[in-house]
Amino acid sequence: MSEPDRDDLLQQVERLAREKARWKLLALSTSAMLALLFCAAVAFGLLAQVRAAEARREAEQERDRAEAERQRALEERERADMARQEAEQQRDQAEKARRDAEKAKEAEKKARQEAMRTLYREQISQAQRALEKADAARAAEWLKKSLNL
Repeated sequence: MSEPDRDDLLQQVERLAREKARWKLLALSTSAMLALLFCAAVAFGLLAQVRAAEARREAEQERDRAEAERQRALEERERADMARQEAEQQRDQAEKARRDAEKAKEAEKKARQEAMRTLYREQISQAQRALEKADAARAAEWLKKSLNL
């Protein structure tokens, strides 16, 4: 082999060694970048899982609060229904008491009228008896006068 061919081959070997070193550096740096990206992806994945777990826990707490609020609303509605029913019962009792009072007042009025009628009849009866006695006394007086003449 001639000297120039040998120099060319050595230069080619040196050039190839430099390119190999560059490719090796590029491969290592790319591998390091991929490893960093993988680590970042894992970290973001774990962070997303943690956030999802927190969101799920908060959603469960919110659901529990909503359920408790719904239960309180149902209880309040039941209390309101009971109060309404009680008010209706009191209103019905008051209406019945008013009707009973009106009936009692009407019965009292009828009793008073009957008492007045009875009193009036008694007074008429007494007047008739007094009139009969007075007529009998007048008739006796008239008879006495007639006989004494």
